[in-house]
Amino acid sequence: MGKDYDENRSRLAGMIKSKPSTAPIQQVKPIVSKEEKDESHLNFWIPTELFNELKMHAIRTGSSIKQVGIDALEAYLKQNT
Repeated sequence: MGKDYDENRSRLAGMIKSKPSTAPIQQVKPIVSKEEKDESHLNFWIPTELFNELKMHAIRTGSSIKQVGIDALEAYLKQNT
């Protein structure tokens, strides 16, 4: 077994070395960070009916709930300061 084993191992090693690698090459891309905005998180409970109206308004105006909330808070603060 010793001589045959060594010959087979040597032949196999030669076959492996002579064939080009077929393993896919991984492409490395740098992470593109989004422009960070200075934002704070706001979380509070509102009545379900008001929330449903908020969602419908956002849909009608093609805006997001976030943007509607920002606009409403800005208008309120502008009016009351």
